[in-house]
Amino acid sequence: MIKLIQALLTSLFVIMIIDFFIFLGMQFHYLDFYKVPEFFNPFFWDNQSYYILLPSTVILTVMILFLKKPKILMPIVMSILVLISIASTFISSFGFWLGKTILVQDNIVLEDSRYTYRGNIYFEGRSTVLFYDKETKKLFELEKTDIIKKENFEKNY
Repeated sequence: MIKLIQALLTSLFVIMIIDFFIFLGMQFHYLDFYKVPEFFNPFFWDNQSYYILLPSTVILTVMILFLKKPKILMPIVMSILVLISIASTFISSFGFWLGKTILVQDNIVLEDSRYTYRGNIYFEGRSTVLFYDKETKKLFELEKTDIIKKENFEKNY
């Protein structure tokens, strides 16, 4: 039982390190590109995908427990995973692509008391929304408290 808990905590720690560097790369190459005034901690916490985090932790735990020679292979596997995550997200084009893939919401209609916006949400934080309006071809930073309605629309509106 102790070995299971140890393996689970070790794999969770390794997966969280990888996750940290993935989000750090998105912060540097996606959020900073659009000059989004978002601190790293809320960005990291609010955008976690537990559907990816938990299965990957379980898979790594099983690998730790059932590999024939874990004393030799596991540090190598963990080091390679961490190095790949660090290296890949610090390539600006990959970090930007990853941020765009995870954070962008396409074909959204936002309404506030004065205007209706049709376009894409580039980033949705705790208090603000970074929105690209397709009609005006401008980027807007909207307060969430001002948004009355949010819905999807068809591409050929």
